[in-house]
Amino acid sequence: MNRPHPETLDETMAKCERLRRPLSRELDQGKRFVVGGRHGDWVTAAERVKDIGGEVAAFHDSRKKTRGGKKNGIDVLRGKLPRRFAGLPYLFAGEPSKQWFSPAPSFVESCIWDVEPREAHQRGKAMPRLLQQHRERVERVFQHLADGPSRLQFASIVKARVEGDTSFHRISRYAEYDHPIVRPTQGDVAIDVGAFRGETTVRFARSVGARGRVYSLEPEPSNHARLCAATSDLFNVAPIAFGAWDDTRVLSFQGGRGGASRLSSEGEIRVPVTSIDRLVRRYRIPRVDLIKLDVEGAEKRVLEGARQTIRRHRPKLQVSIYHHKPDLFELPELLIDWLPGYRFYLGHHSYYHVETDIYAVPVEKWARGYLARSSRRWALRLLGRSPERGTSTS
Repeated sequence: MNRPHPETLDETMAKCERLRRPLSRELDQGKRFVVGGRHGDWVTAAERVKDIGGEVAAFHDSRKKTRGGKKNGIDVLRGKLPRRFAGLPYLFAGEPSKQWFSPAPSFVESCIWDVEPREAHQRGKAMPRLLQQHRERVERVFQHLADGPSRLQFASIVKARVEGDTSFHRISRYAEYDHPIVRPTQGDVAIDVGAFRGETTVRFARSVGARGRVYSLEPEPSNHARLCAATSDLFNVAPIAFGAWDDTRVLSFQGGRGGASRLSSEGEIRVPVTSIDRLVRRYRIPRVDLIKLDVEGAEKRVLEGARQTIRRHRPKLQVSIYHHKPDLFELPELLIDWLPGYRFYLGHHSYYHVETDIYAVPVEKWARGYLARSSRRWALRLLGRSPERGTSTS
């Protein structure tokens, strides 16, 4: 078991409060702002700015397929902000929407937020009672996280779900399923469960190289067809038209929801599913180095069907923990109980309430991942790029 950290969950949540930039703290007399976010909240935010003597320099529409113009006599900018506006404080009005706004983490955290918490409570994103009822379990997960960024992000998620305010979120500096230590490396054999249309599979295939292999499971027919098309020139990928479960059967599947398509009793199509343990036997997979799970709420059932594989091969794990509210603490706690000798990390990859993942690595593979991360950072520095995102530092 990990040693308890000197900082408690409550203390780290208080840090999230200090790091957040609410409008009430930032509205200084005479300050100029760029206002973005929900169109319907622009005017209200502008009125609040005006009431305290501030000025709205422009509205910003980050969507690509929109036109500029004016709104209430104020310029509407679209796309990338012009240089003359880039240095101004950015006020995000309203509740963030995952579908149309995906900025870099550093930008999200630099925003000033004008969020209405009641809306989040009404839409069911907040869960203060559930977190209070299971406070000891939530604290236990926090104490098992292996580094400061993981604990800060976990605390920020708890704070956001207690308050119903997504502006508390602290966001990972690495892409989802690309944790600096818990990621596929050269020669690995990876299983991508919930491959969707292949974006993560393609990235994994490039990481494992010619000596590695990626088995990608996607049961929805149209998504599977696009997965096959995306990986048609990758000889180290095996697309499999199965879903994952804790045994082998045929289940109903609700398609037509993009990445949120899922196994459901209300599903209009029938798809075959199997367990990871049976898959490994059927395809005679000699070893498993990494398993990634993003299966829209079926993660616990899939893990149950992978127990033999996990026990035998001790793979690195990447597991989504946001599809059901209790997943935030129940799935990490399940892995903590199952996996002695593992280190656990947490990543949050959206300012929204989604894209939260637990990353687990056995201690005997941790050093290899740490050295790979260190080598990568040095290589990026030699190229003049940021170790966090591979972006230019100039």
